[in-house]
Amino acid sequence: MEETFVPFRGIQNDLRGRLKCYKQDWTDGFKAGFRILAPTTYIFFASAIPVISFGEQLERNTDGVLTAVRISVAPIVFLNFFGLICIA
Repeated sequence: MEETFVPFRGIQNDLRGRLKCYKQDWTDGFKAGFRILAPTTYIFFASAIPVISFGEQLERNTDGVLTAVRISVAPIVFLNFFGLICIA
């Protein structure tokens, strides 16, 4: 019998398989306390500084059509999604 196409079936199967691990990942992260603060701050600024600097350059080159605020929305949305869903 031929399988039918179901959108996002692989993602659903992966999430079902990893659901048990997510609770432990979050509780272990909170138990780490301040040990996680320095790497988190470093990653935040390492990803934010290029967005701001290239955003300024884009603003000048596009006569204000693309600004640092506008191009920073995509990384913020993606990083929040990544942080909530994809961290193993």
